[in-house]
Amino acid sequence: MTIDIRDKPLRVHLSVGLQGVEALGLRTGDVKQDIVTAGILGQLGDMALRHDRRFISYSRRKQWWIGPKADMLRNCGFTLQRVVRAVDALERRGLVEHHKARACQGGSGFQSRLRASRHAFGSSEALWVEAVGPTLILRDADKQIMPLPDVDMVRRHQRQLDDMNGMLDGIDIGGPHMRPGGLCDTGRGPLLRVGPIILRRIFCRGSLTLGGRYYATFQNLPKDIRATLTIDGEAVASHDHACLHPRLIYAQAGHVLPDDFDAYKPIVEAGHGEAWTRDLVKRAFNTLVNADTPTAARSRIAFELADHHGDNVLVAAAEAGPKPARHAAWHTIGQRYGNEAARLIAMIHAFHAPIARYFASGIGVRLQFVDSQMAAAVTKRLARQGIRSLPEHDEHYAAAKYESRLREAMHDTLQNTLAKLASKVTAPVAGVLTRKTAHYCGTQAPSGPHSGRSLSCPVPALEGSCVAVRAASTLQAVVPGGRLLSSDVPADEKKGGAQNSPILQRVPVNDLALGGLLPINGAAEALAGFRGGILPAPLRAAAKHGLRARGLTQDRAARLLGLSRPQLTNTLVGRFGLGRAPAARLVALLGA
Repeated sequence: MTIDIRDKPLRVHLSVGLQGVEALGLRTGDVKQDIVTAGILGQLGDMALRHDRRFISYSRRKQWWIGPKADMLRNCGFTLQRVVRAVDALERRGLVEHHKARACQGGSGFQSRLRASRHAFGSSEALWVEAVGPTLILRDADKQIMPLPDVDMVRRHQRQLDDMNGMLDGIDIGGPHMRPGGLCDTGRGPLLRVGPIILRRIFCRGSLTLGGRYYATFQNLPKDIRATLTIDGEAVASHDHACLHPRLIYAQAGHVLPDDFDAYKPIVEAGHGEAWTRDLVKRAFNTLVNADTPTAARSRIAFELADHHGDNVLVAAAEAGPKPARHAAWHTIGQRYGNEAARLIAMIHAFHAPIARYFASGIGVRLQFVDSQMAAAVTKRLARQGIRSLPEHDEHYAAAKYESRLREAMHDTLQNTLAKLASKVTAPVAGVLTRKTAHYCGTQAPSGPHSGRSLSCPVPALEGSCVAVRAASTLQAVVPGGRLLSSDVPADEKKGGAQNSPILQRVPVNDLALGGLLPINGAAEALAGFRGGILPAPLRAAAKHGLRARGLTQDRAARLLGLSRPQLTNTLVGRFGLGRAPAARLVALLGA
């Protein structure tokens, strides 16, 4: 486990209250100033009580405080003058260790920082840290907190959140690892704060329909510690939705999966020669779902592979090292594990071809909003039955004696959600998703997941959908009824399938790994034979997908082709044609 040694930013989520400020002899008579002092003491005291010796960083620069990063602090009454006065007062009383940085623009690259001195809060019984601050939070694309708009949707979300917190008010969290003051000793570092339980809902990317998951302090506990907790003196039982996000995506594509569907295990079984586990494949799948670009997905999956293979030094440098060291570590991870990441991504695309278009599209934040609505529905349904439960994204905790009701509520909520998503599909999809047998084998590749052996395993297949299999350094993509051809398929079936298939082509492995299957409805040789003029519709689709798969923006692609961006845009929509030289460069760029 990597230990985070980085400074914590100054936040407004905890406070010791005005009584705590008075108990420490720091009241000034200015209520706003005392509230700021109480907030800083809350964070310092919480870290001291948890034996967390990291520093809290803050800025003494006016330019920082007028910028967007300080919006949340300013909205809660934290200003540069009040923070500086509070910190200086704490330093004069000997309650903090304070490292003051120069307050000039450009500076030295360091921020001011402080932490509680070792004797500051150890003997103070009057110090009671409580949760404060807003419970409904909206972040922009840079993860900076934004002011909430004055609209009905905000008021609706806030009422729902207040109702849920009211259901959990006074809930007693206990267990063998719990300590006085709502702290939990995991035996793995500083104590973690669990109580009081207050749910916060965080939306992202400036939208009230993206993200929106519920967060609480108990979610920071390791899973094995959470299993030992008690709710109001009763042992807990937990239940989660299996393969929730894959099932939601398939429902959006118009397919209803069986309850025992496993989106990850068949990929592990197909990975001959690869030391992949179900947990690794699950993390890789979720990365593909949550990533905004193919390049970002591949980079993160390479990091997951480094962690999976136990490259702890490299992982630690990429997570918590200085910025130059982090950049160098990520570069090394890409070089060392990039090819394996591409193979894993290719396998996921092959098994989930019907939903491949959703990968690396940023759909994850939309799914988070859906599962947050599901969590609220389950919590409210159980509350109407007098059962208090703790939501954790797609998992819920409740007293063990109510486990059957918990499972029933979660199952019914999931079925209702899947039905709603499937009913919103505007374009009907031909065929019904079934579990068929696909045969995977390679062409005597010297190494890799298919070294000349065949494997039969159940995978989801859709009539007429395109699937792929890795063979040496290329991927063979065919569409004979949604099934892969292999050496154990009769020769006449192979021949017939190839002739009747609307797609039969060989594509580089990175095209599949980085962007999914190419949407080409003609032979691959057609693109190689393109010499200029208006691009036909299938080739325009192929060109768009190929540029996206290589992580090229339109600006970058236009420069490589010797065109302006408007010229490239008009070419890709079929308004303008291409001359011979740009056409040749496009063919070369796409590797046709």
